[in-house]
Amino acid sequence: MISGEVMTIRGDGITLDRFIMRRFRKYLPGYLERVLDVNPGLAGCGGVLPVGTKFILPTPLEEETTAAILVIKLWD
Repeated sequence: MISGEVMTIRGDGITLDRFIMRRFRKYLPGYLERVLDVNPGLAGCGGVLPVGTKFILPTPLEEETTAAILVIKLWD
C-alpha cells in the first residue's frame, strides 16, 4: 500500500507537473515519474488533466526532498 493523499483536479488547464509544483512549492527531482508509476493510466489522460481526475499523490521520499538542483545563471 502506498502512503499518500488522494487528490482531485478541480480546475481547467492543470498539468501534473504544475499541480506538483503548486502543492510542494519546489521542484522534486524524480517525483513526477513516481506519481505516474503509482497511478497507472494517469499518463493516458493527456498533458492537461481533466477536471475531476483523481489520483494518489505519494508522500515524498527523503532523497526527493533533499536532492541538489543545479542552478544555471544566465548572467553573473
